[in-house]
Amino acid sequence: MPDEPRVESATEPGSPSTGRTAVLLSVRESLRAGNLGRLAVVLVQFGLVIVLLRELDLLPPVIHRMLAIVGAGFLVHHFLPPRWRMKFFVGLSIGTTCFIAGAPTTAALVAIGAVLIGLAHVPAPFPVRAGLVAASIAVLAYVRSVPDMVPALEPVWPIVGSMFMFRMIIYLYDLKHRSAPFSPARAFAYLFMLPNVLFTVLPIVDYRTLCKTHLTGDTFETYQRGTWRILRGVVQLVLFRLILRDWMLETAEVVDGATAAQFLATTFLVLFLRLAGSFNIVIGLMGLFGFNLPPVYNNFLLASSFTEVWRRTNIYCKDFLLKVFFQPVLLPMRRRIGGTGALFVATAWTFLVTWILHECQAHWLRGYFPFRFQSMLFWGTLGTLICGNLYLEQRFGRRRLSRARTVGEDVFLALRTMGTFSTLISIWALKQTDTVADWVGVMSAFGSTSGLQLLAIVGALSLLGIGAVVEAHTPREKPLGSLAFGAAQEPRRFWKPAVIGILGSIALLVLAQFQELEPVSPTRKKPDFRQMRERVLRRGELGD
Repeated sequence: MPDEPRVESATEPGSPSTGRTAVLLSVRESLRAGNLGRLAVVLVQFGLVIVLLRELDLLPPVIHRMLAIVGAGFLVHHFLPPRWRMKFFVGLSIGTTCFIAGAPTTAALVAIGAVLIGLAHVPAPFPVRAGLVAASIAVLAYVRSVPDMVPALEPVWPIVGSMFMFRMIIYLYDLKHRSAPFSPARAFAYLFMLPNVLFTVLPIVDYRTLCKTHLTGDTFETYQRGTWRILRGVVQLVLFRLILRDWMLETAEVVDGATAAQFLATTFLVLFLRLAGSFNIVIGLMGLFGFNLPPVYNNFLLASSFTEVWRRTNIYCKDFLLKVFFQPVLLPMRRRIGGTGALFVATAWTFLVTWILHECQAHWLRGYFPFRFQSMLFWGTLGTLICGNLYLEQRFGRRRLSRARTVGEDVFLALRTMGTFSTLISIWALKQTDTVADWVGVMSAFGSTSGLQLLAIVGALSLLGIGAVVEAHTPREKPLGSLAFGAAQEPRRFWKPAVIGILGSIALLVLAQFQELEPVSPTRKKPDFRQMRERVLRRGELGD
């Protein structure tokens, strides 16, 4: 693999003074008073987040200590010259993995990664290389299905799956099309991303995007966006904890329209908040090391159609499926059966692959393929709804938001948003019930809805409709993507979210000092939080 591109220097490349000069220039720029002030503000925000995680007990204690090491690594990374930062990130990622998982397990993970990267670059035709990688992953999947075959990997099989299942597919695709630069440092930074050991499920980061967004944009805006996303993830995990503890219902507790609506909303929100919170922390940590990655979700609760749900939710997963599975089928099929037919075939194929990949992901987590009928029914129903939306867009055109909107357009947008969310959480509940009969029982409870309950349900849904209208009228802020890394920026783009982040963290810390809230219903026995969390995440397959 080719070496990473060199940074030009006034000294002779390769001479000892080259590295020293680069370090001195980088440190001199970082020691400017304004830069030191903003760096201190970023460190304060990150420190407050670590304290929040510890006080609220949102993550295991060992991760709190690891985040302190990450903070120290971030500080060192900031003062390094740009050409050294990727290699340092790789070393820190492997070091933190060793800290969490131990040296034998880390050595096994690094060996697996090195073998897969080496197979992807053997001097052979691409189909041979892809076949070798696929065969190696198939062997790993078989070993995963046999308990205690490799004791060193037993505690971290979910990490193995998150590292290699999706990312090797993307890596091979970009390698085939030469759409990004390749080097050992980039490959290991991609497969061994720092947050791997924090969460069992990570967003499907694109290799090309990872390379393209590294050290782009303004330095401190990237850091600030990272800390803001971490804090946002913490808030989402807090909401996940509260809803799971105080609002979740069992199917046996659903007796009327109000409890049915509560069941549908909470079973959807707990898994969304769990994944969104984890993903935001992951992307935020990457931002602290100069990876200016895009957001994972785009206000998808405000989607007004199922094609918008597809475009807004888990954008990383959507882009991966479009890039690797949808487009390669759409283009050749369009020449054979026309645009509309090709669109339906490619969409159906993509959702079939989505279901299969979720089953594979569950295999890495549990050691077996669950193949639940409700999961298959959910993905089939969602794919059918999206195909229906695509047909309407092909037939009548896609509705686009105009600048001069009428009251009628706003009302219609609000109603569509309310209907989309209601339908989405209804079919989502298929995956959270033990049987289809249980789901039918939940839905039939709406037949016992009183007038007051119906008014409360519509009122709650109308909040989403109002949010969609507000979003439609809100002008979008232009990014500072044209700025070079380290260039001057608009002060408000850094200080405004920094102040909000610090005050928000302090407010959460103050609230955390109060006595724990009682469950919503005083007559209802407080549930076992850990047991409920495992049940919800297991049924949700942890990756939707």
